[in-house]
Amino acid sequence: MKLFGQHERNASENTSAGLYTTLRRKPVTHNTKSAPQDTQDELQDLFRQKLPPVIAVAEYPTSSDSGHGHSAEKTENRGFWGSNKDKYRDWEREREWERQREQQRKRERERDKEIRPPRQQKDPHRKDALDKDPKELTRMIGYLTATGSEDCNLVLEVCKRASSSESNAKQAIRALRCEFKYGRPLAQLSAARLWMTMLQHSSETFISQSTSRKFLDTVEETIQSSRTSPVVRERLLEVVAAAAYASYTKNDLGFKGLWKRVKPRDQPDEGVPFYTDDAIFTPPASRPEHLSESKVLIIKSTPLSDANNGPSSPPAYVALPTAPTTDPQPRLQPQPESPTQAHKHNSKRSSSAPSHHIITREEDIQRVFRECNTGQGNAALLSQLVALGKPEDLEKQTRMKEFLAKSRSSQEFIFAQIPSGSAGAERSRVGVDNQKTTDDNEAENGHGRKRMSSKNDPVIVTGGKTGALETGERNPPLENVDETTEERLLSALFAADGDLVEALKQHDDLARIAMERKTEERRRREARRALKQQLLTADTAVFVDWAQGVEL
Repeated sequence: MKLFGQHERNASENTSAGLYTTLRRKPVTHNTKSAPQDTQDELQDLFRQKLPPVIAVAEYPTSSDSGHGHSAEKTENRGFWGSNKDKYRDWEREREWERQREQQRKRERERDKEIRPPRQQKDPHRKDALDKDPKELTRMIGYLTATGSEDCNLVLEVCKRASSSESNAKQAIRALRCEFKYGRPLAQLSAARLWMTMLQHSSETFISQSTSRKFLDTVEETIQSSRTSPVVRERLLEVVAAAAYASYTKNDLGFKGLWKRVKPRDQPDEGVPFYTDDAIFTPPASRPEHLSESKVLIIKSTPLSDANNGPSSPPAYVALPTAPTTDPQPRLQPQPESPTQAHKHNSKRSSSAPSHHIITREEDIQRVFRECNTGQGNAALLSQLVALGKPEDLEKQTRMKEFLAKSRSSQEFIFAQIPSGSAGAERSRVGVDNQKTTDDNEAENGHGRKRMSSKNDPVIVTGGKTGALETGERNPPLENVDETTEERLLSALFAADGDLVEALKQHDDLARIAMERKTEERRRREARRALKQQLLTADTAVFVDWAQGVEL
């Protein structure tokens, strides 16, 4: 092949070699008769010339029967492509190498799994379980805000789910925003407390979603709205102040910007720190399964309900002590403050510390009681001002306008608390009945002890009864024994609402009288004006008639 190719290249360059090659392909017949003499001489001279050594070894292959040349080359090519054994052998070798590498990687993975500590092994199904149903997180938040539940395990589960992924954090923020925007005052109060707990126990993912513009605008609108109850407004201000103090954002962004827009004048611009000794950061342990929520409320309200009846024995069921939480350290860390700021906070803490605490459920009940007392006081003052005031001086009395606004605000808040108060009173009544049934059963089984009074009347005293039965009093009044804190709260709500409605009705009557007098005065003025107009018209007609008579 190589010699033949070299021969072809040399033949293209050498004319004599090319001519010789042509003659070899087509042999010339030596016909002396037909060929001229000069041509024969040239051919003889050409044959006598010495051939090149390369051309002497290069010969064209003989043609096959089919007319195709290069049979040796085709045979060699056919032998190369026809042998597939080497190709299959290479494939098998590569597969064997790949199999060995896979086994080596598998052994390395098993060795790493044995060396890795158990605490570093992650559960592959944990995140999928948390992200499986994002709507479940919304339902849990709705339950906590609607019922005001203090279940520690449920609250921590909400914090864990909200911190698991960005989608869950957005879902939690969306649920809280709906509660702030469309919820009732009690639901808004529970949502504010839940938000504070989630800020303290959640990750940076939830905190970053809490600083979204849409959510902060909703919180600002709720705080500045005149329809928001004072208790909800104070709670939201406490949460925003604590978040602003612990955040590291710029002054005009995030929680700090919101705090500067809604803060009172006497509060610092940097916010107020968290109070870790508050009950919200040390939630109670999980409740026993055999105790219902109503029984727990009765236990907590028993000292309050019997406060007017003198000393009482301890209740049958006592609340479990608070247990320290095992959550990681909070993500929100307070900023290092300067000595001047520390001095300012220490000087203000003694006077303003109670207003910055996150209040518990018992404190909420006491605040509602105080709001009822305040509402009744506003109603009494408004009634006095209405009784002493005059209808014509109604618009000039600024003090009456002030107490009118306060009375309306108190009436709105108290009216919003009546449904939840009714539900709480009903639950407490069911709990009292269950407690009474339990005590009766214990007395029948011999667990109670009998004590004879001075008039030989048996009185059963059990560990769960308090009040008049314990003192051996005969025929104690039922309202003093069975009345719970929730029922007293509901009674106070109804009483305050009735007083406020009556005072507002008196003011409305006075305003209606003033409006009627104004209308009557306006009607009289219009009548006098019409009479004057008629008299002027009549005088003009008489004068015209007189003038016409004079002219005639």
